[in-house]
Amino acid sequence: MPQSARRTANFQPIGTGPFRFLSWLRGKSLILMRNPDYWGGAQSLERVIFKVMPDSQGRLLQIRNGSADMTRIQSGKEFEELSPRSEVAFLRNPSVDVHYLGFNTRRTPFDRREVRAAFLHIINKESMVKRIFQDLADPAYSSLPPTLHPLQEKQPLNSFNLEVARTLLKQAGLQEGFACSLYFLDGQKGVQELADLLAATARKVKISITKYKVSFPEMMRIANRGQHDMLIMGWSTAPDPDFFLYPLFTFSSGNRNRFYYENAELTRLLDLGKTTLDKPKRDQVYLQALAILKKEVPWIPLFHLIDIMAYRRQVSGLGFTPLGQAIFRDVTKESTP
Repeated sequence: MPQSARRTANFQPIGTGPFRFLSWLRGKSLILMRNPDYWGGAQSLERVIFKVMPDSQGRLLQIRNGSADMTRIQSGKEFEELSPRSEVAFLRNPSVDVHYLGFNTRRTPFDRREVRAAFLHIINKESMVKRIFQDLADPAYSSLPPTLHPLQEKQPLNSFNLEVARTLLKQAGLQEGFACSLYFLDGQKGVQELADLLAATARKVKISITKYKVSFPEMMRIANRGQHDMLIMGWSTAPDPDFFLYPLFTFSSGNRNRFYYENAELTRLLDLGKTTLDKPKRDQVYLQALAILKKEVPWIPLFHLIDIMAYRRQVSGLGFTPLGQAIFRDVTKESTP
């Protein structure tokens, strides 16, 4: 919807799904009410109330005392606090996303595959993800989330090996190391600690990383101009391999190939994936594309976030869309005695 429409006094969303818009107090609450004209029939819930409460302890207190029925888990600490409580259950949903370390393949020394591949053996994904995200993320072993392409093979569970990294750097003539930059977003959960761990480990193979924590608009300017050596970002889109890979690894109009990586065979395969309707053939197309990305290492997938909803056990029928939004259509709530 255009910005101008949202700013007008006549803005009045109604909704065409199971629930209609009722009221909105900016920064406080959003209330939806049952839609009696919904084509799928009337819903069990009369209304759904979204409360705005940025304070973690306040949100958890409302779940514990029954003032709220559900909340999205934002940290491992929140999960640990609620998990022992018998009246609370959890719904998990693997996100259609990937957070990654990306290389600017047009800048020295990241124009060398050996240098990019060395970082595969500098990063201990399993230890890193468990330490930083606990139960809120899974290590990423491929360029696609598992739900998008179940046939893809995982990389070895632990490729961390500093001796292999040193060997690869020696093959690139960089056994004495080098200096480079790493950009990451301010305020993104866990990324500061991830960048710190990466820089500390890289020093062991004589790579000096200068870290820059920047705002999202600044990150976009830097990435689009190709001023970075490396960056840590996340990517999520519609749940299909085409939408996931094509914008990142081709130079078609409107795309943002922030790796500045171009591979004619990869582009051919991604173009073919757009037009192949036969599913087994299409699966094979993307398996070949994934093999190229695994070999050439323009990026290193690091982790996939997991959406976790904590809810009181009186609630049933809660679900997630493939993109991680909560679905209330089939929700029912038992009345408390």
